[in-house]
Amino acid sequence: ASVSWCSVTVNREVLQRLLHQAQDVEKEIATVDRMLRLGASTEMVSRFYGLTHQEVALRREILGLPKRKGRHPVLDETQDTE
Repeated sequence: ASVSWCSVTVNREVLQRLLHQAQDVEKEIATVDRMLRLGASTEMVSRFYGLTHQEVALRREILGLPKRKGRHPVLDETQDTE
């Protein structure tokens, strides 16, 4: 004789929400990757998606993009007036 000692039920609403969240995360990652491939700055990606500078650097590395050189040099007064 078989005895059922366990019963599993799935809450369909919760499952659907989880699947939608996973799809949203996939879209967000694809958008961030596209931004980086198109040359978006770390600051821009950080502001739009809340990623840290380290996370953006990791995405660049995963995508095989060249490392950023750091801050762009600021023009001094004589260069700015030329």
